[in-house]
Amino acid sequence: KPIYKANNEEQGYQRLLAFEEKWAKKYPLTCKSWLDNWLNLSAFFEYDEVVRKIIYTTNPIEGVHRQIRKITKTKGAFPSEQALMKLMYLVIQ
Repeated sequence: KPIYKANNEEQGYQRLLAFEEKWAKKYPLTCKSWLDNWLNLSAFFEYDEVVRKIIYTTNPIEGVHRQIRKITKTKGAFPSEQALMKLMYLVIQ
C-alpha cells in the first residue's frame, strides 16, 4: 500500500526498496518480481491519484462480484442470456 500511495514514481521506487529490505528474506520471489518488472508496474504513476486509487482498490469490485455470485448461485439455470443480464442489473441497482 505505501508503494501505491506514493506521490510519484521515484518515491514509489524508494518505498519498494524499503519493502525489499524488510521482506526480501521472507518473500524473495515477490520482491524479485516487483524489482524486475518495475518499468511495467511504474506505469501506474502516469495516472492521477484518484484513478490510481481506483486501480489498486479492488474491494468494491470484489463486493459487486460477491453479490452477483450470491444471487446467481441459487438459480439452477437461466432461460436466456437476457434473463441473466436483467438479474445482474437488479443486483447492482
